[in-house]
Amino acid sequence: TYTLAKSYLEKGQIIPGVLSLSRYLIIEPKGTHSSKALKDLMRAMSFTEPIETKEVADKAEMASDDFAMQTQVMQHKMKQMKLEEAANASPREQFARSMEQLFVLLQEGEDQSVRKGFVWEYYVPYFAQLQAKGFTSTFVDYIHQLPDSRMMGMQLDKSEQFAAFEKWSNAY
Repeated sequence: TYTLAKSYLEKGQIIPGVLSLSRYLIIEPKGTHSSKALKDLMRAMSFTEPIETKEVADKAEMASDDFAMQTQVMQHKMKQMKLEEAANASPREQFARSMEQLFVLLQEGEDQSVRKGFVWEYYVPYFAQLQAKGFTSTFVDYIHQLPDSRMMGMQLDKSEQFAAFEKWSNAY
């Protein structure tokens, strides 16, 4: 999943990359690549920092998971959030709100019949259900449990929330 996420990001497919990185961090929050994956996720979720991309030879490969409209909407929302919340929200709160907005955005809009491909059929339903069950904040805390993660600022006992989240995610 981490390799898949890197591939999406290298092709400039930010939203598929974000979803893939998020899923990787849920599956392996303390894995070999987790620290790098979290940094990549944070950079990608800014929707403003440039992502290193490689030239894609097969444009048809990108077409089935085209999230161009959603990416533009998220870029706009992120600019608004930075202006509105810069002084009022912690980085963790900003990240949680961004993820919540992304999960909601992916459920809105287009005709469901045009949403085809792996990302639409696997990742989007998973994260839509995660959001609907109220696990977005727990998800954010869960993926930040890396030993070198400084985002949370304090250690909170999340064991019950994590257990409920893990139980739901593993059963999905």
